[in-house]
Amino acid sequence: MTIEQSKTQDVRAGSIGTAESRHGSSASSESHHSVHDGVQKIKEGGQKIKEGGRESLEATRELGQELWFEGREKAKGAVAQLEDYVSENPMRSVLWAAGAGAVLGMLLGRRG
Repeated sequence: MTIEQSKTQDVRAGSIGTAESRHGSSASSESHHSVHDGVQKIKEGGQKIKEGGRESLEATRELGQELWFEGREKAKGAVAQLEDYVSENPMRSVLWAAGAGAVLGMLLGRRG
């Protein structure tokens, strides 16, 4: 763009701006209110999303705690059953442990 074209464009923009200022004070005010209303709606929507996120987080946290305690109780029960089995069948338990150790040793020995 040449300097002359730039000056012509600036002059045109100035005359358009002058025409808008003569005709557009109420339009400018309406536009300002529309923008303000839009911003307010966005803020309200963000607040609703934030509140919904908090509720969802709290529900997830509660569910996680319930599952944690439930899993912990099941694990305690499994340990108790295993202890009973070992005390009732000591030789069988030793053989199972030796077999599991041999299998793991073979598997890990192949990797290295």
